[in-house]
Amino acid sequence: MMQLKTLNKVEMGKRIHHSREHMGYSQEKLAALLGITPKFVRDIESGTKGLSMQKFILLIQVLQVSADYLLLGDTKSGQPKLICEIKYYVK
Repeated sequence: MMQLKTLNKVEMGKRIHHSREHMGYSQEKLAALLGITPKFVRDIESGTKGLSMQKFILLIQVLQVSADYLLLGDTKSGQPKLICEIKYYVK
C-alpha cells in the first residue's frame, strides 16, 4: 500500500530557503524575481505563509527545482539532492 505524504509548510520553507541559497539568491533578489516583498519571502521560508499556484510555478522555474521536491522533499522525481549539493560547493 502506498504511503501518502502530507504537506509540511515549515519543511517546504526550509527546502525553498536551501534552494534559494544554492542559486545564490538573496531574499531580496528572489522577491524581485517573483514580484513579491522580501518579508513575504521570509514568511514563506519560515512556513507561515504560502504561495498562489501562479507564484509557486514561477518559484520552481526560478529555483530550477521540481514541484515534488519543494512540496514533499521528493528527490526521485525532482532535482536530485546530490546535484543541488554539488552546485552549492562548486560555486
